[in-house]
Amino acid sequence: MKWFEMIENGIKNEFVIPGFDLSKYRNLKNYNLLNLIRFKNSLRSVGMTCLILVISFVLLLSSTNAQDQNLLNKFRLAQSYEQANQLEKAKELYTEIYNLQPNNNQFVEALNRVYVRLKEYDNSISLLTTSINRNPQDVLKFGMLGSTYYLMDNSQKAFDAWEEGLKAIPNSVVTYRVIANYAIENRAFDKAIEILQEGKKINNDPRIFSYDLANLYSITMNFEGAVKEYADLLDQDPNQLAVIKNRMAQYLNRPGAVSQTAEALKSIIEGEPKSILYDLLSYTYIQGSDYKNALEVLIEADKKYIKNGSAVFNLAEASLNDNQIEISVKAFNYVLENYPNSPFALAAKIGFAKAEEARLENTLINNNSWKPYSVNNYTNKDSYQKIVRIYESFIESESVRNPYYFEALYRIAFIEKHKLNNIEKADSLFSLITERAPVSEYGSNSYLELGDLFILKNELEIAEELLQKGLNLYRITPNQQNLFRYKLAKVYFWKGEFDNSLKHLAEITKDLKDNTANDALQLSFIINIGKKDSVSLVKYAEADHFAEQGKFNLAADNFRLLSQNENLLILNDISKLKYAEMLAALDYFPETVKILEEIVNLKTRNIFSDKSLYFLGEVYEFGLKDLNSAKSIYQKLLENYPNSIYFESCREKLNELTTNKSNT
Repeated sequence: MKWFEMIENGIKNEFVIPGFDLSKYRNLKNYNLLNLIRFKNSLRSVGMTCLILVISFVLLLSSTNAQDQNLLNKFRLAQSYEQANQLEKAKELYTEIYNLQPNNNQFVEALNRVYVRLKEYDNSISLLTTSINRNPQDVLKFGMLGSTYYLMDNSQKAFDAWEEGLKAIPNSVVTYRVIANYAIENRAFDKAIEILQEGKKINNDPRIFSYDLANLYSITMNFEGAVKEYADLLDQDPNQLAVIKNRMAQYLNRPGAVSQTAEALKSIIEGEPKSILYDLLSYTYIQGSDYKNALEVLIEADKKYIKNGSAVFNLAEASLNDNQIEISVKAFNYVLENYPNSPFALAAKIGFAKAEEARLENTLINNNSWKPYSVNNYTNKDSYQKIVRIYESFIESESVRNPYYFEALYRIAFIEKHKLNNIEKADSLFSLITERAPVSEYGSNSYLELGDLFILKNELEIAEELLQKGLNLYRITPNQQNLFRYKLAKVYFWKGEFDNSLKHLAEITKDLKDNTANDALQLSFIINIGKKDSVSLVKYAEADHFAEQGKFNLAADNFRLLSQNENLLILNDISKLKYAEMLAALDYFPETVKILEEIVNLKTRNIFSDKSLYFLGEVYEFGLKDLNSAKSIYQKLLENYPNSIYFESCREKLNELTTNKSNT
C-alpha cells in the first residue's frame, strides 16, 4: 500500500499512525477527491522523502519499543519468581526471553543463575558454551563456566575453563582480576593466588595485584606470603605504610600470625635492611602486645636510621596507655638520655614521671578494691614522696608556660590528697591550678577535687560554690558536666534540698549512656520513694554523707537504724545494703554476710537483689576467702538473674575460680 493510501485509510477509519497527526484531516466534512488530491500533492512536495523516512522510523521504533517493554516486563516477573524461590517458573520465563534475545548478557546470566540454583549443571554448561561460541572473548562466561564445573566437584575442568578465559583477552589486568574473582567466590584460593601471580608477572605495575595476593595469603594463613607482598609494595611505594598496617591489623590477632609475620620481616630485613621495615616489625610486635621486642627493634632502627628518638617516644606513650609500665619507663629513659634537647623532651620528662607513678601503683596491690567503700591507710608514703620529687624537679626546671606544667602540678596535688593525706597542700595546689589554668583539663579536674575536699571537711556551701564554678566552665566535656551535676546533686541531697538535687539528676538522665547515669537514676529513685517520709530521708542523706567522708562507724549506725524500720518499705531494703557496705569497709565480714543473706533470701525481690547477691559473692571470695561459697553464690546469680548488669562479670569470676582450682 502506498503511503498516501495508508493515510487515506487512517483518515476514514480513524486509526492511529504513530508519529503522524491526522486530526486536521479528520476535521474535514467530506473525504472528496479534491481533498485527497490536495493531500497527495502535499506528499509530493519537496519534503515528501523526509516525511516518509520519519514515519518509517517512528513506526519501526514504536514496534521495537513495544517488544522491548514486553520482554522487560517478563524479565521483571521472572526476577520476582526467582526472589520468591519459585525457580521453575523463573526458568520458564528466562528461557522464553533468552530465546528471543540470546545475545543479551543479562538474560544469559539470569538463566544460568537459575540453572545453577536448580543444580541443572548440564544445562548451565550448554548455555555458557553456546554463549562463548558466539563471543569467544566473553571473559565473564568463561568465569561462570568454571564456577559451574567447580560446583560439580570437577575442579580440573573448572581450572581449564578459567585458563581459557585468561587466553580470551590475554595480557589484560581486567581479565586476570575477573577470573581470579570467580576462583575466590568459589573459595578456590590457591588457584586465585596462582592466577594473580601470573597477572603480576605480565603487568608493568606489580602493585596492582599485591594487595589482593596479600589478602589471599592471610586468608589461607600464609602470613609469610602476605608480608612478602606488603614488603614488595613498600619497596615500590613507601607511602602505603599506613594502609598496610591497617590491613595487617585485620589478621594479626589470629593464632600464629604475629610470630610468622615477625619472622618473615626479620628475614627480609637481614637481606635488605630498611627503616620502614623496622617500623612494620615493631608494629607487628605491638599488635601482639610484645612491647619488649618492639622497643628493641625501634632502638636498633633509631640508632641506624632515624636518630631522633621519635619512634621510641611514641612507643613509650603507647606502652604507658596500655599499662606496659616497665617498657614505658625504659623507652622514656632512652629518649631523655639520648635526646635531652629534642622537641619532645618535655613530654618525655612528664611521661617518665607518670610511668614511675604507674609503676609504683602496680607494685602496691590494693586488696580493698572490691569494696564499695574502704579505709585508706596511706601506706608507702616514702615511695610516693619520691614520685612527688620527680614532678617537683620538672616544675622547678620549666616555665609556667610549659604545656605540661599544670599537668605536673595536678599530679603532685593528687598524690598529696589521695596518697599522702596532706589535705592543706593539696588544697593550695588545686586552688593554684583553678586560678591560673581554669579552662584547662586540669582546671576542671581541680574544681572536682576541691569540691571533694570541702565535702570531707563538711563545708558543703563552699563545695557547692566550687562545683558550680566548675559546671559553668565553657570548655568542659559533656561527661565532665554530668560529673559536676552529680556531685552537686549529692551536695543538695546531703543538705536536704531534694528538689534541687532532682533537677540536676534529671539533666544527667537525659543521656542514659553517660557514666554517671546509673548512679543518678539510683539517687533519683531513693529521693522519690523517700520524700513521703522526709525525716527518714534526711537521716539517710546524713548517713550517706558520713560514708562519703569515710566515717563508716557513724554511717553504719544510721543505716542500721533505718534498716530496722519496717515502715520504710523500699528505703528499708536500701539501708540494709548500705549497712552491709559499711560493715565490709570496717572488715566486719561475718556480720556483712548475715545482712546480705537477709536481703537475698527475701521472698519478694527488690531492685538491689542482684547487686546484693553479687556483693555477697565478693565478701566470700575476698573477705572470708571462702571460694566454694563464692562460686555457689556466683552460680546462683547466673541462674536467677540472667539479665543482670553483673551477669558477665559474675561469669568471668566463676570461670576464673574454676580455672584456678583446677590448676592447684
